[in-house]
Amino acid sequence: MHLSKDEIIPYLICHCSKYSSISNSYICSVCGSKIKVEYGIINYEGEIKSLIPPESKNFKDWTSWRKQNYVFLSANLLQEKDKVSVIELGSGGAQFRELYADQNLGYISIDCEPYEGLAIQKNLTFGTPIKDESVDIVILNNFIEHFPDTFFILSESLRVLKRGGKVLACVPFLMQAHQVPIDYVRYTSDGLREIFDRVGFTDIKVQNPMSVFESVLSVIKNSLSHVNQTNLMSRVKVKTIKLICIVIFRKLKFNDTDKFSIGFNVVAIKPSF
Repeated sequence: MHLSKDEIIPYLICHCSKYSSISNSYICSVCGSKIKVEYGIINYEGEIKSLIPPESKNFKDWTSWRKQNYVFLSANLLQEKDKVSVIELGSGGAQFRELYADQNLGYISIDCEPYEGLAIQKNLTFGTPIKDESVDIVILNNFIEHFPDTFFILSESLRVLKRGGKVLACVPFLMQAHQVPIDYVRYTSDGLREIFDRVGFTDIKVQNPMSVFESVLSVIKNSLSHVNQTNLMSRVKVKTIKLICIVIFRKLKFNDTDKFSIGFNVVAIKPSF
């Protein structure tokens, strides 16, 4: 479930942790540090002018990649038997907010932009506001590619995780540039294993959740989405090409490999020693 502001406060960095709620802020009675709250969001940034509406909840609007992200995260989160604390870094509008409503999940969303329903607004370039070794799970859902320093954000994830805690990451690979100009990087499966290992994670599992057929088809669909479809004839041509591709590719036999993938799912553990 999404934690309330009072439930989130103990996770925030303050050596004293003696916060009291006063008007639209929390103030530590020991050191005097102050955290402001605007529109229900714990805000470390400038004044919030307005909120960004959440993304579409319609499953039919989701790409194959997003559907696979949901399957991956739900399989790993809903297996938890005990209540666990979860933070999502770069959460945006929290694509899968219904999933995080599960009673066993204490969920905190963090982003640099003020989305509706967000828990904490913070520019993560300067680190997360979460205490060391305080959470069980960190989610990086299509976020690594939008952060300028992968090693730093993975190191921050390692820092805030309890010993034995885990990162769940969805990382695109064969995907068009998006959210430009903040789309910085793509990683192969080997690259992901290497950088997670360098940061200090163990038991690193990198999986390709989509077949080559699904990946090829997704690349073609993404490419065709950039075709000018302002008139009926162009729309018909695009749909026809898609159908032809589906028919042809279904007749072909692809050898499944992680060398051709829309993206990868990563599970990595913080050492328990």
